[in-house]
Amino acid sequence: MEAKYKTLNLKRASIRGRVTKFNNHLEELKGKKLTPTEVSVLSQRLVKLETLFGEFDSVQNQIEALEENNLSLELDTREVIEQAFHNSIALAQEIISSVQFDLSPPEYAKGINENRYDPNIICVCLINLPQKTVEHFGQACIKHIAN
Repeated sequence: MEAKYKTLNLKRASIRGRVTKFNNHLEELKGKKLTPTEVSVLSQRLVKLETLFGEFDSVQNQIEALEENNLSLELDTREVIEQAFHNSIALAQEIISSVQFDLSPPEYAKGINENRYDPNIICVCLINLPQKTVEHFGQACIKHIAN
């Protein structure tokens, strides 16, 4: 039983270290203007951290079951580590939600039609395509669409 406790305690220490490393990474990102790639990477790391929380909970439950004599101490340890998880998750979510990308028109689009610029349009294509009317498609196509 002592060996199992040591193994579980080692796993818990590893998880705690990973949370600390994630939190240190968040501190580096605070106040920095993030690129879309950095936001995507942070989102992926956040998902991984949330998964790690489930792993921590499982390990901690096993430790608490083994250490019924020191349950109060183990519950205090759980509280400290859970608080670190919650703070890191909240900070990561705050950083992700605060990111605003520059949606001003690109230089090549300025002056073309400023009144109709839509920041949701990624590319402006100026191609004239021939117009087709329904009769070019034939009656079989019309019957198919109607059904």
